[in-house]
Amino acid sequence: MGVLHWTPCRQNNNINVVSVPKEVNQALANLYSSKTPQSGNKTLRDWLSGKTFKEQYDYGRRALDREMKKYESEKNNDKIQ
Repeated sequence: MGVLHWTPCRQNNNINVVSVPKEVNQALANLYSSKTPQSGNKTLRDWLSGKTFKEQYDYGRRALDREMKKYESEKNNDKIQ
């Protein structure tokens, strides 16, 4: 499967669009704008643009799940204090 670009239909469907807290949204925006050892001299967003739809989707889901867990953990820690 070659590289598939995100069409408006693919971007704006109920599988891809989810409501997240603003803190999680900002963390993901920061992540995708960053340059990581994995992405070399490119931003993560640019590096991912050369990947297949499945690779992009899977990466995004893992990033979202990780950031949501961090958010929930911090939220629970704030309740304890």
